[in-house]
Amino acid sequence: MIEPMAKIEIIGLMEELDSTLELLQQAGSVQIDEIPTIEGEEHKSVRRIHLDETKEHLLSRYEELLLTVSDILEILFESVDEKTPLDIETQGKLKKFSPDELLNHISSISREIRRLSRQRRNLLQDIESAQQYESLINTFLPLLEKAGHVEEMEQIGIILNKGESSVISVLKNRIEEITSPKTLFFHQQMPDSRIGVFIVAEHKELPVVRQLLGNEGVAEYHIPREFRKKNFRESIESIRNRIENIPGEIDRIDEQLLNTKKSNGALLRFIFIISTNRLSQLRILQRLVRSRYTFVISGWVTLSSFEILKKQLHKHFTDRVYVGIVRLNELDFLHIPTLLKNRGIFRASEILTKLLPPPKYGNLDATPFIAIFFPIFFGIILGDMAYGIALLAIAGIIKLKTSRGSLFSDIGTVAIAAGVSTVIFGFLYGEFLGDIGQRFGIKPLAPWLHRESNIKIILLFALGLGAIHIILGFILKIYVSIKVKYTKGAVEGLAKIIIIMGTILIFSQLFFDFSIVVRYGGYALFCTGLLGVLFTEGFIGILEVFSLFGNIFSYSRIMAIGLASVIMAVVANRLAEASPNIIAAFLIGFFIHLVNFIIGVFSPTIHSLRLHYVEFFGKFFVPSGRIFEPFKKMGGDFT
Repeated sequence: MIEPMAKIEIIGLMEELDSTLELLQQAGSVQIDEIPTIEGEEHKSVRRIHLDETKEHLLSRYEELLLTVSDILEILFESVDEKTPLDIETQGKLKKFSPDELLNHISSISREIRRLSRQRRNLLQDIESAQQYESLINTFLPLLEKAGHVEEMEQIGIILNKGESSVISVLKNRIEEITSPKTLFFHQQMPDSRIGVFIVAEHKELPVVRQLLGNEGVAEYHIPREFRKKNFRESIESIRNRIENIPGEIDRIDEQLLNTKKSNGALLRFIFIISTNRLSQLRILQRLVRSRYTFVISGWVTLSSFEILKKQLHKHFTDRVYVGIVRLNELDFLHIPTLLKNRGIFRASEILTKLLPPPKYGNLDATPFIAIFFPIFFGIILGDMAYGIALLAIAGIIKLKTSRGSLFSDIGTVAIAAGVSTVIFGFLYGEFLGDIGQRFGIKPLAPWLHRESNIKIILLFALGLGAIHIILGFILKIYVSIKVKYTKGAVEGLAKIIIIMGTILIFSQLFFDFSIVVRYGGYALFCTGLLGVLFTEGFIGILEVFSLFGNIFSYSRIMAIGLASVIMAVVANRLAEASPNIIAAFLIGFFIHLVNFIIGVFSPTIHSLRLHYVEFFGKFFVPSGRIFEPFKKMGGDFT
């Protein structure tokens, strides 16, 4: 359901502004909106609150502090959501610190962590470079050994990608022009199909060679002197030793970072939270207005929490701060924020509706409907007891391993509902790993529920379910239209329901040989519905009636995807039976069933959501709402 909202204004004495914002942030129940003002000399009695020089300085220092702590936490791979708290005494001490004092407090920690991070980054670059040097020297080793003693000369390596071989002749000619005959130029294809180029030149010629490479846009690998030995084989040995030693050095740095994380992680998280909260207070000031002695805060609060907020303000400030509900004008109605409030599986199913923008305030929350129909559609499509049991097992593990209310916990809840539905429809279809269950006496509850041999009936069932779903969408449209006093919307919804009912009667008479009166009744309903559509939408609406039938036919995917799943399961069983031995049979059957299960989880999910988002929600759901974002503290009780 959509939580009822109230627009409020809070008026108080200027000296209580900071304390009021602190209380509102602690309460976390008010969304503070910007109050429009007219700037100018004639309107100076009520003006927007601007940050003075002191608060501007605080803002910049807290931004610097937040950036510093964020960088450190990122280096430590530390999550701000980690629940391990800082001791109360240290919390109290840190809360009294200014941003400059907090920066000084963590300066030594910051320097040490950044130093270790730089070392680690340099070591990773070293190992990459050393591997490149090793590859280059290995490629040219036979040629270099023939060239004689070149260890004291400067050595430059170049690696060219495929398709860049045309650069080689240009480089060789230009180097021969600008250097002495002692300069050596080798090129050869490397094991990874790239082209290696090796240049050996005297030290005095190194600047012109580098300038040439820079002009041509070629990146060089300059072989460091630390890797140069009496011969290239010793150089390779030196490089390999370095490559072997670097991981140990990285491990030692990682151990130091881990120890720093253990000893200072909670401290850094707390400072991050303090900085975020205080920045929020400073930035929110610019949404408020003031007179000479008072401030005004305008915003939104859930109706259920208004009285609690009122009592909190009265308790802390008595008559120095006042809060009241404001009567809404037409503009306010366009900007009411939306907060969804559901329980159980309905709350968990909000992960499916939150893939869309929130509903407009005053519209319907579509969550309960997707919570009911999504598992049904999923079960109808997958419809295999073994697959349903497997899904329940996976969902159960997810629920056990995740905290209540988290994203993955909600996914687990929705998956459990889908798994139960899959088991139920698998029982109705008589399916357990395709047709394996039939060999153990598992049969469809009714002959027409056997999906392989009753495609027409299953198709009609899917289309009938689609018609019911679409009709429900129009019923909800009528309800919403009446609620907002939009008569044309209600008439349009009713007219389209009548068109669908008329169509059902016409085809029922044709397929089931009912009395001709049924068909004529269907014609009458169809024409009546068309008149209603013509009245509300004009001739464009008549053309859109065809899309209405397209919506219903779209539900045939329920039959088609489900049929593909059961056929794939049967194919798995047949291929396993045809295998020469029991191990091969098991592996083939297991692999194909596993693939079918994975497809059978994702495909029904995608198509069930599509039927809701496109065919169903389009009838009544208006996803143009504004999310309710209360001004609140980060960290909760932790701060």
